[in-house]
Amino acid sequence: MKFSILSFIQTIVFGMVLIIGFALLIGNNYAVPTLPIIAMVSGFIICGILVGMLSKGITILEPGVGAIVISICVYFLFPELGIKAFISLSHADWLLILLNSTILTFAGAWLGEKLQNGIVGSDEIQENSKIDWSWVFAGSILGITTSLLFVNLEGLDMIYGFFAFDPDIYYIPYFIVLFGVGVIVGWMSPGVTIVESAIAGFITLNYNMTIVHLTLYSFSPFYIIIGLLLGLTVTYFGGWVGEIIQSKREAKKALKVEVKS
Repeated sequence: MKFSILSFIQTIVFGMVLIIGFALLIGNNYAVPTLPIIAMVSGFIICGILVGMLSKGITILEPGVGAIVISICVYFLFPELGIKAFISLSHADWLLILLNSTILTFAGAWLGEKLQNGIVGSDEIQENSKIDWSWVFAGSILGITTSLLFVNLEGLDMIYGFFAFDPDIYYIPYFIVLFGVGVIVGWMSPGVTIVESAIAGFITLNYNMTIVHLTLYSFSPFYIIIGLLLGLTVTYFGGWVGEIIQSKREAKKALKVEVKS
């Protein structure tokens, strides 16, 4: 699968028009950033859907890479525009907003391809994409769901003191979850899906850090980047372990078939 420069350029053009347009149209009419951020994020998603639907071939990677470029431009440009709703946002706020926007652009592009190709094109999407996006989404859902369970358990512990954990080590269960997600995706999915495991872990941890940043504790941009890199590494390693388990299981099955024959 070749990288389409045309689709990449389309993403940047569509994205900048939609995102800047929505931000300027709505951002100066609100004193708080909630609705303007939603409008801006919707611009990323719509951009991904449009490129996925209108471009020739399978173009899921191109909108995502284009969204990264757009995010870099927005990160440096928007603070200079003086949009009223965004004045209170910190660098960490912008980083998490743009990370989530980029992830949702990938999802939008995948949806656009599904709308373009329909059920008939499902096999084509799978065959022409080096990444099995279905396992990325499955791993992300598993990781986020399990993480939310840990959030509830930690909340109960903070109230009732069941385990008397040190708050400084509350991050450990999340890395255990990420490792487990990697193992499950690598083990249960057909083919080699180590990269898919890592991406699922990245999405999971990004979601977790966003929730914590908005509700409990404000992270610095450095802490966010280091945390995401560590999460990516842990889940990648988990996927690698899962693939080893899968290969051993397949070897045992092949051996049983040979013995029976």
